Amino acid sequence: MNNSKNSLGTRDNKGSQDVRIISHLRNIDASRYMLAKALSIPIQSVCRRVDLLKVQSKVAVIREGKCEISGKWVQFLSSNPDKFNGKNQLGLWPEQI
Repeated sequence: MNNSKNSLGTRDNKGSQDVRIISHLRNIDASRYMLAKALSIPIQSVCRRVDLLKVQSKVAVIREGKCEISGKWVQFLSSNPDKFNGKNQLGLWPEQI
């Protein structure tokens, strides 16, 4: 099997998408939909990749607001650690007092 080509399902392409998402979010806060449009990546792939990057603490939800494209109330993401709020970004555990 020839591994030289990248299809949507290859590991290299997923890694490339991760790098592109992280790079874009380093300087620009964006919703998933804004990312999909800016990077020409299918929204389903953006959602899947962002969820995995959140678990790895490479991307965090930094605020909620109105999406510039859809006009819906959404989460805005960043990969800039200076913008992370220090809370558990997945919201699975309550903060300890």
